[in-house]
Amino acid sequence: MQATHRLNATVRKVTVGAVGASTPLTDDAIVGDVCAFVGSAATLQPAATVSIDDGANPIEYHALSYFTAITVAGGFFIVFRL
Repeated sequence: MQATHRLNATVRKVTVGAVGASTPLTDDAIVGDVCAFVGSAATLQPAATVSIDDGANPIEYHALSYFTAITVAGGFFIVFRL
C-alpha cells in the first residue's frame, strides 16, 4: 500500500505485531490528527505504536507517547509529558 506523506517526513517500514485490546476514543477525530483522546490508557501501556481504524479510511499507524493535562482558567490546558 502506498500513502502520501508530508515533505521530508521520515518513513519507516515496520512489521506490525500482535493486535491488542481495542481502546475507544472519547472525542471525535479526523484523518491526520496528531492527538487522540482516550478514557483510559490501561490497554495501551505496553505499546510503542498504535493503529487507528474507523472501518472506512485506511488504517493509520503512529508512534505512541503519553501525557497528562489539567484544565486552567479559560479552558486552556497545561500538559505534563510522562
